[in-house]
Amino acid sequence: MTALATNGTPTPVPVHVGKTGVMIRDLEGLWRFSKMVMESGFAPKGMNQAAIATAVQTGMEVGLSPMAALQSIAVINGRPGMYGDAAKALCEASGLVEDYDQWYEIGSKRVDRLPAKLPDDCVCVVSSKRIGRRPIITSFSVADAKAAGLWAKAGPWSQYPARMLMFRARGFNLRDNFGDVLKGMRTTEELGDMPPMVVDATVTTNQATGAERLMSKLAERSAPPPVADPVPETLAEGEVPAGELFDEAEPVASDF
Repeated sequence: MTALATNGTPTPVPVHVGKTGVMIRDLEGLWRFSKMVMESGFAPKGMNQAAIATAVQTGMEVGLSPMAALQSIAVINGRPGMYGDAAKALCEASGLVEDYDQWYEIGSKRVDRLPAKLPDDCVCVVSSKRIGRRPIITSFSVADAKAAGLWAKAGPWSQYPARMLMFRARGFNLRDNFGDVLKGMRTTEELGDMPPMVVDATVTTNQATGAERLMSKLAERSAPPPVADPVPETLAEGEVPAGELFDEAEPVASDF
C-alpha cells in the first residue's frame, strides 16, 4: 500500500523489521521483498520475482520465515514441497512433539553402522509421539524402494540410498502424525519420485464448454428484451414516407 505525503504525492509505506527480520504485512510488501531478494542473488537459481513471492507465501502458511521458506520450499513436478529437514523442524517447533527417534534395522535388528551395500531387509524406522496421543511408527526398506522402482535410480537414490530411506520413512511419519502442522504438504524427496501432474485435456475442454454454455445462458437472461418492429403507418393517398423524401443518389445538406 501507499500513503499520501503532505504535497499529495504517493510515498511507499515503510516495511517493518522485527527480531525475525522483515515483517510482511500486505501484498505490496511481499512483492517488494521478492524483488529485493531476486536482485540480491540470494534466491535459488531460476526463480523470478513471482516465484519468490509464491514460495514465501507458501512458507508463511506453514510458519516459515521468508528466507527460510526460500531455502525449504520447492516446486517438484508441479507441486510445492518441503525439504525433509524443514518438515521435522516445523513439527518440533510446534511444541506438539513429545518424543522422536529414527534408526536402521537389518534382519529386524537395530544397527548403529550400515554396510556399504544395503541388503533388501535393511529398513529405516521412524517413531514420533505427539502430546496426548500414542506413538506412530513408520518404516521404509530397500525392498520397498525396489518395489516402487526407486532403488539404484539416478540421483540421490544412487548417491545417498540410506538417507533417502530415512527421508521417505520420516515424511510418511510426520504427515501422519502432524498433518495440521505441515498443512498436508509432502516432502520434496517424495515429490521428486512422483510423476508430473497431467491435466486431462478432455475434462478441461468439457469444463470450458460447460462454462461457456452457462455464461451464454446468463447473458441471454440479462439481455434487454428485443425491440419490436414498428407498426407501419397508414398513409393517405398520394403521401410519401418520410424516409423516401430524398433520392439516395442525390446529396442532402447533411452530407456536406
